[in-house]
Amino acid sequence: MLFEAEDPQQTYLDNTYTPIGNTKDFIRGRWLLISGQYYINNHVSDITNVTDHFTEGDTSSLNIEGAAYNFEEIIRGKTTWTFYPKNRDINQFWLNGDSIHPLWLTSFGDTVFNVNEYPIPINFQQLGGSTRPIILVGAENNTMTIVVQESEVNYQGWNVRYWSRLTFRKVASW
Repeated sequence: MLFEAEDPQQTYLDNTYTPIGNTKDFIRGRWLLISGQYYINNHVSDITNVTDHFTEGDTSSLNIEGAAYNFEEIIRGKTTWTFYPKNRDINQFWLNGDSIHPLWLTSFGDTVFNVNEYPIPINFQQLGGSTRPIILVGAENNTMTIVVQESEVNYQGWNVRYWSRLTFRKVASW
């Protein structure tokens, strides 16, 4: 086991991690989405509700109000994320094997990776001109758990902070 949070929700909220090993080498490869949960924290009550992404089927969205970009649509057993593709000299992230429209990958420390847009024509945005931080919160053998898409919004009349916790299984290494 590379590392694991004692209480995944609280550890994520406190931003405290105890990584062991080289996470950049661990994350390198193609990963298949196997499960996911929404965390929604109400600012007034400070209660965090956790919901399975896939209670209604195999398709869900990282965006609480529905997917606006391909990155936000997730399909259990089908969505793949590729970190540092094989035989590439540049740090890239591929969504669902798309090598034609890669995203740029940067890392900060052992557990934080940012997926960024390359400068591309104005009418084609993959992430709405923004970046998506990915925080590695658990890793063991060929499985990793990450936190992604943290956002602050007004949802159903409440000010909330939400994020997704996704678990992937490694399907290719290099």
